[in-house]
Amino acid sequence: MKFSNKLSFVILVTGMIVLLLLSSAIYVTSYNSIIKSQFQYTKSIANEISDDIDQLLYEKVKTTLTLANTPIIKKVLETSNFSYANLSEEKRKKSIKLLNKKWESIKDPNNNFILKFTDNKVSQFLKSQQASLKGEYGEIFLTDKFGALVSSTAKLSTFAHGHKYWWLGSYNNGRGAVFFDDRGYDDSVGGYVLGLVVPVRKGGEIIGILKCNLNILGSISKLISGAHDKLLGKFKLTRSGGMIVFEEGYEPLSTQVHDDIYNLLKNKNNEIFILNNSGEKCLVGFSELKLTQGQKGYGFGGTFESIDHEKGNTGESWYVLCYRQMDVVTAPINESIRSVLIIGTAIILILVLVSYLFGRMIAKPLAKLDEATERIGKGDFKYRINLKQKDEFGKLGDSFNTMARTLQRTTTSMELLQNEISDRKLAEKEREKSIKELQKALENVKTLSGLLPICARCKKIRDDKGYWNNLEVYLQSHSDILFSHGMCSQCSDELYGKQDWYIKMKKKKKQD
Repeated sequence: MKFSNKLSFVILVTGMIVLLLLSSAIYVTSYNSIIKSQFQYTKSIANEISDDIDQLLYEKVKTTLTLANTPIIKKVLETSNFSYANLSEEKRKKSIKLLNKKWESIKDPNNNFILKFTDNKVSQFLKSQQASLKGEYGEIFLTDKFGALVSSTAKLSTFAHGHKYWWLGSYNNGRGAVFFDDRGYDDSVGGYVLGLVVPVRKGGEIIGILKCNLNILGSISKLISGAHDKLLGKFKLTRSGGMIVFEEGYEPLSTQVHDDIYNLLKNKNNEIFILNNSGEKCLVGFSELKLTQGQKGYGFGGTFESIDHEKGNTGESWYVLCYRQMDVVTAPINESIRSVLIIGTAIILILVLVSYLFGRMIAKPLAKLDEATERIGKGDFKYRINLKQKDEFGKLGDSFNTMARTLQRTTTSMELLQNEISDRKLAEKEREKSIKELQKALENVKTLSGLLPICARCKKIRDDKGYWNNLEVYLQSHSDILFSHGMCSQCSDELYGKQDWYIKMKKKKKQD
């Protein structure tokens, strides 16, 4: 792999690893921080919706108390109370019981006995209130201080009410209290009803009880559904027993909260927690409605289900639950991480490109150095690098050229030395050859060494076998000597000294 490619690859891999580690660290830190803040925010949202519903209930209480304190209401109650007050307690209870039995036996709402209570001045007044606040009220009816029916907007299931838990809750042993009757489904109304029961006072005395069955879910749905969006989350109104009073898209009291939530409600634990339901994670916040907690002067709930009630409250309070999806809560973190990854990746790519170009710039003089090294390695000491750079590579090139010149000089000296060594080796061989020849000659000379018997007169030599040989024959047989015959001047003079031609020849030689 080329240096530039390797450098780019290393920077890419290192950069991506660092980016991933940095992103993970940012995510963990941001996640812990945002979850902590979102816990509080979720709680505040639930509290806000809870306060809105409390305020709605307070407004209903004010409206109903205003209705209960109208002169026409008080006047008819005084009349009814007076008619029963003259009777003994036993006769009064018996009279009310007989009227209740008669009431229950009559099914026709247009019966004169029924109309006596459903079509009088007070009932007409109550019906006008229904019409003015269309859709908010179900039945409205009034009882005296003995629980006997005085007026109603429609035929009720019973005439006597003094024994019922909501009546007793509002009468409150003569002290009086606002009581919310969470009665569930009411067959007489055909839907979910929350009864609002208020005492009617004259001075410090309770003279009657007014009950309004409220279509409260219509108003509550506007508060909850109107607040619903992805950021705020989804809301549910539930009883502390786990049955859901209102959830958009579902019938009231047809669903239950998750078991984990139920356990928290059961233990009065209002802490926010993360719910994992079938892989879908949500932040869940709780807020209990103040008016349903049994505040002083207020009662809420019930103790049993009457004959026309279904799924009534059994002493439970109401909670607002706020569900916020984790992917929405963590969306800012994810967006931040996405931005970090995009910016980080862009920076890494820029660094990779720069490193690639820088690597190529570095690799170019390195390639020249590599080529020069290869040439020098092959013995081309005359090769030089031409790097016109004033940086480290330029200095390296100059050093390389200096090294090449030094190697060239050293190599030349070495060549001369090699030649001298070769000459010396050749002379040594010649010397060894001469020595061998001399040794061989010496060996031959040693053959002729010692005393030779020679004739004093004819100069013949006697060999080892006792034969006498001419000198030249003996030497030729015992050495490599070859003889050529000539005559010394003394012998010439002795032999030819008296000859004229010889005398003339010698004179001529002297003249030359």
